[in-house]
Amino acid sequence: MSSKILVAIISANEKDLKQTVLSAIDNADNPDNLSFVIFDSCLNGFPKTDFTDIKNVFYMNMEFSGTQGVGLARLIASSIIMPDTNYVLQLDSHMIFVKHWDTTIVECFNKLEKIAKKPIISSRAPAWTYDESGSILYAEVSNSPQKLIFKDSEVSAFQDGYPTIEGVGFENGDYIEHNLISAQFTFSRPD
Repeated sequence: MSSKILVAIISANEKDLKQTVLSAIDNADNPDNLSFVIFDSCLNGFPKTDFTDIKNVFYMNMEFSGTQGVGLARLIASSIIMPDTNYVLQLDSHMIFVKHWDTTIVECFNKLEKIAKKPIISSRAPAWTYDESGSILYAEVSNSPQKLIFKDSEVSAFQDGYPTIEGVGFENGDYIEHNLISAQFTFSRPD
């Protein structure tokens, strides 16, 4: 079975937008199976990103005088599904991909489909920034994905605008169902 992935990206005045697309392509096992739909909200004359040198990119740019939030942009970007799309990855415009990300996430998703109807994989990526020389610097020692067991569906607090949940790490790699998804990263079937 084909594993065609539509990568739906939203952006607002993001200097790392093209870096995100190139990172996805460079680190994929099957880059020809990727297509990109990008909804770019340029605020107050921020320059558009040029994707003419990258194939399979559908780029939409709208200029706004103020931010519109993630809802409208996600709706527009994720609703433009290519006919042969098997999976949709929705993410923010400032991401870095690990090697084999496409093969790994499809394998994980296929395991989930055996035990859950219409699963969604969702996470928040580790933080990163640039150092003085322009090299990427990770805020944490490890760049491995965070795996949490959520004790309940209650949000215990908000910190910097994000919910914080009481949770503990788990060892066996099984996926635990919970009631939260992150707008930063979701992976699912198109429907």
